[in-house]
Amino acid sequence: MIDDDPTYRVEELGQAIKGALIESFPPMVWVRGEISQFRIPNGRHAYFDLVEKTKTGSQPSAKLGVVLWERKRVALQKILADSDLELNEGIEVRIRVRIDFYPPHGKLQLSMEDIDPVFNVGKLAADRARVIAALQEEGLLDKQSLLTVPMVPLRIGLVTSNDSAAYHDFIEGIKGSGYAFSVALANTSVQGADAPAQIVAALGVAAQTNPDVIAVVRGGGSKTDLAAFDTEVVARAIAALAIPVFTGVGHEIDHSVADEVAHTAFKTPTAVASRLVEMAGDFAADISRIGERILASAQGVCIDANADLADAVRRISRGVPQSLLREQQSLDEYQRRVLDSVRRGIKDSGLRIGNLGDRLRALDPRRVLERGYSITRTEDGRVVRRLADAPLGALVVTEVVDGEVRSRVEADQK
Repeated sequence: MIDDDPTYRVEELGQAIKGALIESFPPMVWVRGEISQFRIPNGRHAYFDLVEKTKTGSQPSAKLGVVLWERKRVALQKILADSDLELNEGIEVRIRVRIDFYPPHGKLQLSMEDIDPVFNVGKLAADRARVIAALQEEGLLDKQSLLTVPMVPLRIGLVTSNDSAAYHDFIEGIKGSGYAFSVALANTSVQGADAPAQIVAALGVAAQTNPDVIAVVRGGGSKTDLAAFDTEVVARAIAALAIPVFTGVGHEIDHSVADEVAHTAFKTPTAVASRLVEMAGDFAADISRIGERILASAQGVCIDANADLADAVRRISRGVPQSLLREQQSLDEYQRRVLDSVRRGIKDSGLRIGNLGDRLRALDPRRVLERGYSITRTEDGRVVRRLADAPLGALVVTEVVDGEVRSRVEADQK
């Protein structure tokens, strides 16, 4: 069987594909998608993929390679700058391209010729408005503002890129203050497709350092450079924190969704550092003023106390001699009364003693003996009152008025 289908050489088929594309499409078409793998390898031409992601966002459902030649890239810079845009990883764009097939590489390629800045600005604004509306409806825009910032926040969790100008501006502002700040850095990318997820992770790391506040800072850039701070995931992560978040993202004219949801938004990273230093300075000044008031009050109290003491000394100086004189007179009078009382007591006691003496003398056994009586005692001194007290043979002593008579009992008569 003879096959009548034509057989192409590789180059012929490549040229045929290129011709078919040229015939099938206009010279230039508009296409929209998300920039991925953006790079300028030699500093001249830019290369990237334009992708359309699946609903889950994990893998692209379609991808086309794009080249932006140096000449055209330079020409488009002004359009991008006027719209505050920049071609970056992860941003969605609407661009005008030529569809080309390059046979030597067997590659379909889009050559970028123009960009629709209105689409990009509008898309960013629409996304931003959508996020803010969702956060407002859920009450998340004001959640951070209800948190209390410590009077003197010295422990700072810093979320930024460690090699950025924002990092150095913030650190220099803090270090130059002379106050005892401690800064725990949570390093993260601050732009590009991966930046939102990294910022969320860095916020969690910073929160684990137990800071007084978390500072989220990034230097200036285009709207697309700052797009990560307009994302819903970053805004929700900030709102969910129980730690006050200070933001300083971009330049003075920039205001991101992260600024909307943060506790306090500042114009620049330097402004965040300046406010923290100012708070520490205010606290130090308050302490100094309190110390001065305490010192002044103490001095006043001492002056009043010294005056009171001097007055008391004067009163004492005048009153003590008179008081001593009165006390001496009272003491003399008391002494006189005591002596009179003692004399009366001695006299009364003497009389009582005299009466007792007379009674004792009247009761003295010798008086009885003088009247002709005698007292008989046993040899051991017991008075003989009964016959039984002086048995036969006992030695007795009989006391008479002028002496003693010793005798022995020979008989008794009952």
